[in-house]
Amino acid sequence: MNAVKSLAEKFLVALGGSALLVMMLHITAEVILRSAFNVTIPGTLELVTFYYMTFAVFAGLALVALLNEQVIVEIFTGWMSRRTLLVIDGLAALLGAGYAGLLVYGGWLEAKSAMKFNEMVAVRGFDVPIWPSRWVAVIGLGLIALASVAHAIALLRGTKGPRT
Repeated sequence: MNAVKSLAEKFLVALGGSALLVMMLHITAEVILRSAFNVTIPGTLELVTFYYMTFAVFAGLALVALLNEQVIVEIFTGWMSRRTLLVIDGLAALLGAGYAGLLVYGGWLEAKSAMKFNEMVAVRGFDVPIWPSRWVAVIGLGLIALASVAHAIALLRGTKGPRT
């Protein structure tokens, strides 16, 4: 299981990092061309919005869920026993998994519709298909839901300490 988690971590880091790197290079080229030659790269805004940012955001969120590195505020729970914290953290992870699951369902419906109608955005002279980016959100949210369920199970079984 640790090998799968390690592989998933590496994949998500590479995916999110690659999206950010390609986005940076694309925008830099756009700025240089616009400033030096008054030429723009058609579709820059659309590619950044629908592809680069989507991959970067959902890979990053899935990585945070996989590593269990989300922000936790302990104002009201700092004094509680270890067992109580395990239960609270486990239930919170289940709640997060349920919420991510609802978002997966809504995203799935949206992605199916976008794919069915071949959703595109018109750019000067050509269309950019954006329906594939809808599936990126579904996959990322699905990974978040799975990681949250696995974390909740580990907490509620007591095989993992709270807030580690």
